[in-house]
Amino acid sequence: PAVTSVLPQAPTPMPHSGRRPISSLRYLVTGGDGFIGRHLLRRLAAAGAEVHATTRSEQEHQGETVWWTLDLRDGPATRHVALLARPDVII
Repeated sequence: PAVTSVLPQAPTPMPHSGRRPISSLRYLVTGGDGFIGRHLLRRLAAAGAEVHATTRSEQEHQGETVWWTLDLRDGPATRHVALLARPDVII
């Protein structure tokens, strides 16, 4: 039997869906220096989004991403960063 690949199709934007474009949103990506986070930051920045990211250890980061050194287990610190960054979306 032939093997066929079923790849997900890119979603077709719905007219007047009420969704804001990525470029108009502010994102806070937790674990921005991890494998998935790094790729996500690049994609969001390329789409024109304002991007904030967290990391547990201080590092020198380049690009337009705003970095926050934060341990998410610290509830008050996490709330403080969320209040300062004011993200529309947290990932």
